[in-house]
Amino acid sequence: MLFVLLAVVAVLKNTLSSQRAEALRFGIASAVVYGSFMWFMYPPTFTTTLYMFLLLGIFAALSVYESWGILGFGMRTITSSSASTMFVGSLISIFLIVGSVVGMYYSFQKYIAESYYSEGIRILSQTTDTDKPLVEFANAAFIDPKDDKYARLQGQVYYFRLRNLIQGQLPSPTSPTFVQDFQTNFISAYQAIQQAQRLNPNEISNWSLLGLICETVIQVNPLICSEKFLTGTYEDAIKYDPISPSAHLDAGRAWLLTADILALRAGQSQGKEEADSLQSERETAINKAVTHLEKSASLKPDFASSHFLLAQAYVRQNNLQGAIKKLEDTKAVTIGDVGVLFQLGLLYYQANQIDKAQAEFEQAVRLNDNYSNARYFLGLIYDQKGDKPGALEQFRKIQALNPDNTEVRLIIANLESGKPALSQVVPPLPAPETRKEPPVK
Repeated sequence: MLFVLLAVVAVLKNTLSSQRAEALRFGIASAVVYGSFMWFMYPPTFTTTLYMFLLLGIFAALSVYESWGILGFGMRTITSSSASTMFVGSLISIFLIVGSVVGMYYSFQKYIAESYYSEGIRILSQTTDTDKPLVEFANAAFIDPKDDKYARLQGQVYYFRLRNLIQGQLPSPTSPTFVQDFQTNFISAYQAIQQAQRLNPNEISNWSLLGLICETVIQVNPLICSEKFLTGTYEDAIKYDPISPSAHLDAGRAWLLTADILALRAGQSQGKEEADSLQSERETAINKAVTHLEKSASLKPDFASSHFLLAQAYVRQNNLQGAIKKLEDTKAVTIGDVGVLFQLGLLYYQANQIDKAQAEFEQAVRLNDNYSNARYFLGLIYDQKGDKPGALEQFRKIQALNPDNTEVRLIIANLESGKPALSQVVPPLPAPETRKEPPVK
């Protein structure tokens, strides 16, 4: 960086004081200044680094016949009759040559690894193939084994496979083929993310992905990944980025899932003492979920996911009216907060106070025309009240903002044919207000 700064100063000084008004020199000087600006504004890449040094070399070649002192570019001849000076000079030259070769090798290695990485990302974004991206990321990791993102991306691809496998087999994942594929992909995903954590334990994405993998498999086999491991992983992730709304959202979602698992165990328990103990643990889990989700919402007030899950957490506390009163008080002091409006509307919706829910959702979309989840529930309310044109207007607006959402397309088809909006949507899907994520992502 110091070299680049000195080089830019020299370029500006030499260009402005040049006795030879060459258009090419001024053009090269402008390109050097622009390249240095790119270096400081964006992360340097192999391409931008090569671009900078080539420009500096061209400028030096143009300046070879002029001299401007210590900050000038050009050819210099240094002579010395001292043996010690010559020895030191030779030693410095050797170190510079070796350093340049090592630097070039390292940069070339990074460049090749990044090219494999880019190709893997391209395949993932344009196709459904997961085999080729894994090969590309494995090649990148082999060439540059110290970069954790290549191992993390391999883990992410295995996670995609695992998620698709589970979604295709639920609710009865019993076939031998499923069990074998499940174990293979889970082990591969876990090993890849563990490697990423070893390379960079301070990267929050490595912890979040491990939690996401655990959150996915726990519904199939809780023995592979317990709820304590799940919540512990997300709690560890927060330590590395305590002001991340997504990290607190993940932890809140994990504690809600834990509460549901504990409720199921309490219902299956044989003795009252065991049931009371599990119920107490469940209440603790819900309280922790509320704490994290409130923190997430405070860090990002318009974060629909945190408000959506927070409303569900309040419902699990069996204090829906208390939660509504709390949000009504919050709304009074945070006028115009669309996140609070959406959350309050959702609580009204769950309490079957449809008119009040409608008013909150309508105000939310007036303040934020692109608030798709508020429009989603507003459309459902219009449909419940028999206002098919109003409901269609809401869902068509959502479709314009989210053209790939298949659920919204099915709802529009239902409304156009005079059917209820959620016909053949719920079931098989759970009711929108009870899901783990907002209906529109």
